[in-house]
Amino acid sequence: MFPDFSSYIANHNDKTTLYLDILNSVNIVDVLTGTGVASGKEMPLRLPLRRDSYTTVKETCYKTRKLLEEWKGSIHNTNHTE
Repeated sequence: MFPDFSSYIANHNDKTTLYLDILNSVNIVDVLTGTGVASGKEMPLRLPLRRDSYTTVKETCYKTRKLLEEWKGSIHNTNHTE
């Protein structure tokens, strides 16, 4: 029923990376099934999975909000009124 991962595990030199791969897989299944770490949460459009992705996404959001505020006047001026 389950695939044989023994060769993957045997050839995997970095046990930390292997652990993170397994943990990421578990998190993905949780999100898809709405259980575990995703229990009671809305399914995200994107699923950042590594610790450094939190900082990357946060910085991207900050830059996007800053750009949005900078162009706020232009954005509102392009509204079509009938």
